[in-house]
Amino acid sequence: GRSADTRAREHASLAEARTSTRVPLPEVRAMASSGYGDRIAPVKPQKVLIAGDVRGDFGLLYSKVIAAHQRHGPFSAVFCVGDFLGDGDDPASSLRPYMAGEKKTPITTYLLNARVDCEAVRALLEGSPSGEIAKDIVLLAGPA
Repeated sequence: GRSADTRAREHASLAEARTSTRVPLPEVRAMASSGYGDRIAPVKPQKVLIAGDVRGDFGLLYSKVIAAHQRHGPFSAVFCVGDFLGDGDDPASSLRPYMAGEKKTPITTYLLNARVDCEAVRALLEGSPSGEIAKDIVLLAGPA
């Protein structure tokens, strides 16, 4: 293993790196007053929703999103982090009305692929290399 002296030097080096990258508050104010801050648009905090397994029931997902939006919103997006496709012969069937433009999402929806081995996910990505599989529905995870 590493000696105690080596670990202490590494720790001191890390501590120095952390403190050397910080910009003191007076310098931040000076940069802002010098016009530097005018070139950077202020970032407004965004509220997002996180959903687990949708399993193809986008109607239920969006009804809950609308209810949460009315009580606690506004929200800028929903991230689905579980299994978003249903089971059965055509797991992507629940997405087809959105893909065809027959249904619209109430909020931008990001799908994180929890089933990378799923042939239906690969087919969705092949049809949409950018990941936007329908208007305001974006699949963030690529194929396995």
